[in-house]
Amino acid sequence: MQHLTVLTRTMRRLGLITGMFASASAMAAISYNDINLAYAKSFNAEKVANYTEAAKVLNGVLADYPATYTVNARLGYLSMMSKNYDKAIAHYTAAAKAVPSALDPKLGLMLVYLTQGQYAKVESVGAQVTKIDYYNYYANLRIAIAQRMQKNYAGAEKTCLKMLDLYPADVNFLLEDGMEQYAAGKIQNAGAVLSSVLTLDPQNATALALLKQLAVQK
Repeated sequence: MQHLTVLTRTMRRLGLITGMFASASAMAAISYNDINLAYAKSFNAEKVANYTEAAKVLNGVLADYPATYTVNARLGYLSMMSKNYDKAIAHYTAAAKAVPSALDPKLGLMLVYLTQGQYAKVESVGAQVTKIDYYNYYANLRIAIAQRMQKNYAGAEKTCLKMLDLYPADVNFLLEDGMEQYAAGKIQNAGAVLSSVLTLDPQNATALALLKQLAVQK
């Protein structure tokens, strides 16, 4: 019984139980079946990479439940995929406000800010994530990239090494560390790390390109 109570409360927070909205919007125009149909259409449109349509079919859900988690989190993702970054930020922010403990919208915001080159914001949101989940994979990877792009090479190296302690053979963190070493002018270190990347991923285009540049510089 306790499990069911917790599950029900969680679903309500996410906006998956329409009954909770009845008091706030007694004249809601969209039914539970309509919501399910809208999501089904949205997922089908996403399968063929029609992200604009995938978002559009959720307009009715958003109109009736503008502050709920699920519809805003999904619209944040779909807006990001269609490169409508202002809308992505607005929806991810609304989702994060609806469920402050949720990590997905914060990770989404980090990716949008990274795409826009807003590296300080990437770090700021990343700090919120790592405060909850210190070793969160994607948050730390995006933080490391943002630090490197801001020429905070010591910070980027520290972030990469922290994660490589847990994932010693992870190509993404090894590559990021190699790129940071290269950018910092640590040529020998960069060559060693990037060679390790190629051992694990022989066709890695970034590592191949950087090693070719290193060979020219020698």
